[in-house]
Amino acid sequence: MSGREVSPVALMLAVSVLGLLVQAVRVRGGRALPLVRGVTTLLIFLFLWEVTVFLGLVTTILLPAPTVVLQRLDALWQNGYLSWHLFSTLRRFLLSFGLAIGTAFPLGVLVASFPRLFALLDPVITFVRMIPSPAWAPLAILWLGLGDPPAIFIVWIAIFFPIFLNTIRGIHDTLPIYREVIRTLGGSRWDEIVNATVPCALPVIFTGVRVGFGFGWVVLAAAELIAVDSGLGWLIQTAYTQVDSPGVLAAMTLICWLGILLDAGLRQLERRLIPW
Repeated sequence: MSGREVSPVALMLAVSVLGLLVQAVRVRGGRALPLVRGVTTLLIFLFLWEVTVFLGLVTTILLPAPTVVLQRLDALWQNGYLSWHLFSTLRRFLLSFGLAIGTAFPLGVLVASFPRLFALLDPVITFVRMIPSPAWAPLAILWLGLGDPPAIFIVWIAIFFPIFLNTIRGIHDTLPIYREVIRTLGGSRWDEIVNATVPCALPVIFTGVRVGFGFGWVVLAAAELIAVDSGLGWLIQTAYTQVDSPGVLAAMTLICWLGILLDAGLRQLERRLIPW
Protein backbone atom coordinates (compact mmCIF):
# COMPACT_ATOMS: atom_id res chain seq x y z
CA MET A 1 0.00 0.00 0.00
CA SER A 2 1.34 3.42 -0.89
CA GLY A 3 -0.51 5.18 1.93
CA ARG A 4 -1.97 7.82 -0.39
CA GLU A 5 -5.35 9.25 0.49
CA VAL A 6 -8.21 8.43 -1.80
CA SER A 7 -8.73 11.43 -4.04
CA PRO A 8 -12.18 13.04 -4.35
CA VAL A 9 -12.02 12.34 -8.08
CA ALA A 10 -11.74 8.60 -7.48
CA LEU A 11 -14.36 8.86 -4.75
CA MET A 12 -16.75 10.65 -7.10
CA LEU A 13 -16.35 7.91 -9.69
CA ALA A 14 -16.88 5.23 -7.06
CA VAL A 15 -20.05 6.92 -5.83
CA SER A 16 -21.29 7.17 -9.41
CA VAL A 17 -20.71 3.44 -9.97
CA LEU A 18 -22.42 2.64 -6.67
CA GLY A 19 -25.39 4.78 -7.68
CA LEU A 20 -25.57 2.93 -10.97
CA LEU A 21 -25.61 -0.43 -9.18
CA VAL A 22 -28.37 0.74 -6.85
CA GLN A 23 -30.43 1.96 -9.78
CA ALA A 24 -29.76 -1.23 -11.72
CA VAL A 25 -31.53 -3.37 -9.15
CA ARG A 26 -34.56 -1.10 -9.22
CA VAL A 27 -36.76 -1.76 -12.22
CA ARG A 28 -40.15 -0.49 -13.16
CA GLY A 29 -42.30 -2.73 -15.24
CA GLY A 30 -39.35 -4.95 -16.08
CA ARG A 31 -37.53 -2.08 -17.79
CA ALA A 32 -34.28 -0.53 -16.61
CA LEU A 33 -34.50 3.02 -15.38
CA PRO A 34 -33.40 5.77 -17.79
CA LEU A 35 -30.33 6.44 -15.66
CA VAL A 36 -29.09 2.89 -16.20
CA ARG A 37 -29.60 3.12 -19.95
CA GLY A 38 -27.89 6.49 -20.11
CA VAL A 39 -24.85 5.42 -18.09
CA THR A 40 -24.59 2.19 -20.09
CA THR A 41 -24.49 4.20 -23.31
CA LEU A 42 -21.82 6.44 -21.79
CA LEU A 43 -19.70 3.46 -20.75
CA ILE A 44 -19.94 1.98 -24.25
CA PHE A 45 -18.86 5.33 -25.70
CA LEU A 46 -15.87 5.50 -23.34
CA PHE A 47 -14.94 1.91 -24.17
CA LEU A 48 -14.99 2.62 -27.91
CA TRP A 49 -12.96 5.77 -27.32
CA GLU A 50 -10.36 3.78 -25.35
CA VAL A 51 -10.15 1.10 -28.04
CA THR A 52 -9.80 3.69 -30.79
CA VAL A 53 -6.80 5.26 -29.08
CA PHE A 54 -5.32 1.85 -28.17
CA LEU A 55 -5.43 0.73 -31.80
CA GLY A 56 -3.65 3.90 -32.87
CA LEU A 57 -6.48 5.16 -35.04
CA VAL A 58 -5.93 8.61 -33.54
CA THR A 59 -2.83 10.12 -31.96
CA THR A 60 -2.80 10.60 -28.20
CA ILE A 61 -1.80 14.25 -28.64
CA LEU A 62 -5.07 14.96 -30.41
CA LEU A 63 -7.23 12.66 -28.30
CA PRO A 64 -5.82 10.95 -25.19
CA ALA A 65 -7.54 7.83 -23.86
CA PRO A 66 -10.14 8.14 -21.08
CA THR A 67 -7.87 6.25 -18.67
CA VAL A 68 -5.11 8.80 -19.27
CA VAL A 69 -7.55 11.64 -18.62
CA LEU A 70 -8.66 10.05 -15.33
CA GLN A 71 -5.04 9.56 -14.30
CA ARG A 72 -4.35 13.23 -14.98
CA LEU A 73 -7.42 14.21 -12.95
CA ASP A 74 -6.20 12.12 -10.04
CA ALA A 75 -2.65 13.50 -10.27
CA LEU A 76 -3.86 17.11 -10.40
CA TRP A 77 -6.02 16.56 -7.35
CA GLN A 78 -3.34 14.77 -5.35
CA ASN A 79 -0.94 17.69 -5.67
CA GLY A 80 -3.65 20.17 -4.64
CA TYR A 81 -3.55 22.00 -7.94
CA LEU A 82 -7.02 21.06 -9.07
CA SER A 83 -8.84 21.77 -5.80
CA TRP A 84 -7.86 25.46 -5.93
CA HIS A 85 -9.15 25.91 -9.47
CA LEU A 86 -12.30 23.98 -8.64
CA PHE A 87 -12.99 26.21 -5.65
CA SER A 88 -12.39 29.34 -7.74
CA THR A 89 -14.83 28.22 -10.42
CA LEU A 90 -17.54 27.29 -7.93
CA ARG A 91 -17.11 30.53 -6.02
CA ARG A 92 -17.42 32.66 -9.16
CA PHE A 93 -20.43 30.76 -10.43
CA LEU A 94 -22.33 30.74 -7.14
CA LEU A 95 -21.72 34.47 -6.70
CA SER A 96 -22.92 35.16 -10.25
CA PHE A 97 -25.93 32.84 -9.86
CA GLY A 98 -26.99 34.35 -6.54
CA LEU A 99 -26.52 37.88 -7.87
CA ALA A 100 -28.58 37.09 -10.97
CA ILE A 101 -31.46 35.66 -8.96
CA GLY A 102 -31.27 38.55 -6.47
CA THR A 103 -31.58 41.12 -9.25
CA ALA A 104 -33.61 39.43 -11.99
CA PHE A 105 -36.46 38.20 -9.79
CA PRO A 106 -37.38 41.47 -8.00
CA LEU A 107 -36.87 43.51 -11.18
CA GLY A 108 -39.05 41.06 -13.10
CA VAL A 109 -41.80 41.36 -10.51
CA LEU A 110 -41.54 45.15 -10.55
CA VAL A 111 -41.64 45.47 -14.33
CA ALA A 112 -44.45 42.93 -14.72
CA SER A 113 -46.54 44.69 -12.09
CA PHE A 114 -46.57 47.85 -14.22
CA PRO A 115 -47.51 47.00 -17.83
CA ARG A 116 -46.76 50.50 -19.07
CA LEU A 117 -43.26 50.28 -17.65
CA PHE A 118 -42.72 46.98 -19.42
CA ALA A 119 -43.96 48.41 -22.73
CA LEU A 120 -41.54 51.31 -22.30
CA LEU A 121 -38.52 49.12 -21.47
CA ASP A 122 -39.20 46.23 -23.83
CA PRO A 123 -37.16 47.64 -26.80
CA VAL A 124 -34.16 48.25 -24.54
CA ILE A 125 -34.46 44.79 -22.95
CA THR A 126 -34.67 43.14 -26.36
CA PHE A 127 -31.65 45.06 -27.62
CA VAL A 128 -29.43 44.21 -24.63
CA ARG A 129 -30.38 40.54 -24.34
CA MET A 130 -29.52 39.93 -28.00
CA ILE A 131 -25.86 40.70 -27.26
CA PRO A 132 -24.00 37.41 -26.50
CA SER A 133 -22.61 37.44 -22.97
CA PRO A 134 -18.95 36.83 -23.98
CA ALA A 135 -19.18 39.91 -26.23
CA TRP A 136 -19.31 42.02 -23.06
CA ALA A 137 -15.80 40.86 -22.08
CA PRO A 138 -13.84 43.85 -23.46
CA LEU A 139 -16.13 46.39 -21.83
CA ALA A 140 -16.31 44.35 -18.62
CA ILE A 141 -12.51 44.36 -18.36
CA LEU A 142 -12.40 48.08 -19.23
CA TRP A 143 -15.02 48.93 -16.59
CA LEU A 144 -14.06 46.48 -13.85
CA GLY A 145 -10.43 45.60 -14.50
CA LEU A 146 -8.96 42.12 -14.44
CA GLY A 147 -9.84 39.39 -11.97
CA ASP A 148 -13.16 38.13 -10.66
CA PRO A 149 -15.42 41.20 -11.26
CA PRO A 150 -15.51 41.04 -15.10
CA ALA A 151 -15.91 37.24 -15.07
CA ILE A 152 -18.76 37.48 -12.57
CA PHE A 153 -20.38 40.24 -14.64
CA ILE A 154 -20.23 38.16 -17.85
CA VAL A 155 -21.80 35.12 -16.14
CA TRP A 156 -24.34 37.29 -14.33
CA ILE A 157 -25.65 38.83 -17.54
CA ALA A 158 -25.97 35.36 -19.11
CA ILE A 159 -28.12 34.16 -16.20
CA PHE A 160 -30.04 37.38 -15.66
CA PHE A 161 -32.25 37.55 -18.73
CA PRO A 162 -33.79 34.03 -18.65
CA ILE A 163 -34.85 34.59 -15.03
CA PHE A 164 -35.96 38.17 -15.64
CA LEU A 165 -38.05 37.39 -18.73
CA ASN A 166 -39.60 34.23 -17.27
CA THR A 167 -40.55 36.14 -14.13
CA ILE A 168 -42.37 38.71 -16.29
CA ARG A 169 -44.02 35.99 -18.35
CA GLY A 170 -45.10 33.99 -15.30
CA ILE A 171 -46.67 37.01 -13.65
CA HIS A 172 -48.43 38.06 -16.86
CA ASP A 173 -49.87 34.53 -17.22
CA THR A 174 -51.30 34.50 -13.69
CA LEU A 175 -55.07 34.20 -13.83
CA PRO A 176 -56.76 37.49 -12.83
CA ILE A 177 -59.23 35.64 -10.61
CA TYR A 178 -56.54 35.00 -8.01
CA ARG A 179 -55.77 38.68 -7.71
CA GLU A 180 -59.46 39.51 -7.60
CA VAL A 181 -59.95 37.14 -4.66
CA ILE A 182 -57.20 38.92 -2.74
CA ARG A 183 -58.76 42.30 -3.48
CA THR A 184 -62.21 41.04 -2.44
CA LEU A 185 -60.77 39.95 0.91
CA GLY A 186 -59.31 43.43 1.41
CA GLY A 187 -55.72 42.58 0.52
CA SER A 188 -53.19 45.14 -0.63
CA ARG A 189 -51.11 45.12 -3.81
CA TRP A 190 -48.29 43.54 -1.80
CA ASP A 191 -50.66 40.76 -0.68
CA GLU A 192 -51.54 40.11 -4.32
CA ILE A 193 -47.89 39.70 -5.25
CA VAL A 194 -46.88 37.55 -2.26
CA ASN A 195 -49.98 35.35 -1.92
CA ALA A 196 -51.23 35.03 -5.50
CA THR A 197 -49.00 36.30 -8.28
CA VAL A 198 -45.59 34.91 -7.30
CA PRO A 199 -46.80 31.44 -6.16
CA CYS A 200 -48.74 30.98 -9.40
CA ALA A 201 -45.78 32.17 -11.47
CA LEU A 202 -43.22 30.09 -9.57
CA PRO A 203 -43.10 27.14 -12.04
CA VAL A 204 -42.38 29.49 -14.95
CA ILE A 205 -39.88 31.45 -12.87
CA PHE A 206 -38.03 28.30 -11.89
CA THR A 207 -37.88 27.29 -15.54
CA GLY A 208 -36.06 30.55 -16.14
CA VAL A 209 -33.73 29.77 -13.22
CA ARG A 210 -32.78 26.43 -14.75
CA VAL A 211 -32.33 27.90 -18.22
CA GLY A 212 -30.23 30.69 -16.75
CA PHE A 213 -28.16 28.13 -14.86
CA GLY A 214 -27.39 26.33 -18.12
CA PHE A 215 -26.43 29.54 -19.91
CA GLY A 216 -24.29 30.72 -17.03
CA TRP A 217 -22.45 27.41 -16.68
CA VAL A 218 -21.59 27.42 -20.38
CA VAL A 219 -20.43 31.04 -20.33
CA LEU A 220 -18.38 30.56 -17.15
CA ALA A 221 -15.61 28.64 -18.90
CA ALA A 222 -15.42 31.32 -21.59
CA ALA A 223 -15.24 34.06 -18.96
CA GLU A 224 -12.40 32.28 -17.18
CA LEU A 225 -10.49 32.05 -20.44
CA ILE A 226 -10.43 35.84 -20.70
CA ALA A 227 -10.19 37.75 -17.46
CA VAL A 228 -8.89 35.63 -14.57
CA ASP A 229 -5.85 33.63 -13.51
CA SER A 230 -7.55 30.68 -11.85
CA GLY A 231 -10.51 28.35 -12.39
CA LEU A 232 -11.22 25.39 -14.61
CA GLY A 233 -11.56 27.56 -17.71
CA TRP A 234 -8.16 29.09 -17.02
CA LEU A 235 -6.79 25.58 -16.47
CA ILE A 236 -8.05 24.58 -19.93
CA GLN A 237 -6.34 27.58 -21.51
CA THR A 238 -3.07 26.88 -19.68
CA ALA A 239 -3.10 23.20 -20.64
CA TYR A 240 -3.80 24.18 -24.26
CA THR A 241 -0.80 26.50 -24.43
CA GLN A 242 1.35 23.62 -23.14
CA VAL A 243 -0.15 21.16 -25.68
CA ASP A 244 -1.40 19.14 -22.71
CA SER A 245 -4.42 17.34 -24.16
CA PRO A 246 -5.03 15.18 -21.05
CA GLY A 247 -5.05 18.35 -18.94
CA VAL A 248 -7.57 20.01 -21.26
CA LEU A 249 -9.89 17.01 -21.20
CA ALA A 250 -9.43 16.56 -17.45
CA ALA A 251 -10.66 20.10 -16.78
CA MET A 252 -13.48 19.66 -19.32
CA THR A 253 -14.53 16.41 -17.62
CA LEU A 254 -14.65 18.05 -14.22
CA ILE A 255 -16.70 20.94 -15.61
CA CYS A 256 -19.14 18.37 -17.01
CA TRP A 257 -19.45 16.45 -13.74
CA LEU A 258 -19.89 19.61 -11.70
CA GLY A 259 -22.58 20.88 -14.05
CA ILE A 260 -24.45 17.58 -13.80
CA LEU A 261 -24.26 17.56 -9.99
CA LEU A 262 -25.34 21.19 -9.66
CA ASP A 263 -28.21 20.67 -12.10
CA ALA A 264 -29.34 17.60 -10.14
CA GLY A 265 -29.34 19.67 -6.96
CA LEU A 266 -31.35 22.37 -8.70
CA ARG A 267 -33.90 19.77 -9.82
CA GLN A 268 -34.27 18.52 -6.25
CA LEU A 269 -34.78 22.07 -5.02
CA GLU A 270 -37.44 22.60 -7.68
CA ARG A 271 -39.31 19.47 -6.55
CA ARG A 272 -39.29 20.70 -2.95
CA LEU A 273 -40.34 24.27 -3.72
CA ILE A 274 -42.89 23.36 -6.41
CA PRO A 275 -44.43 19.99 -5.46
CA TRP A 276 -47.56 20.57 -7.53
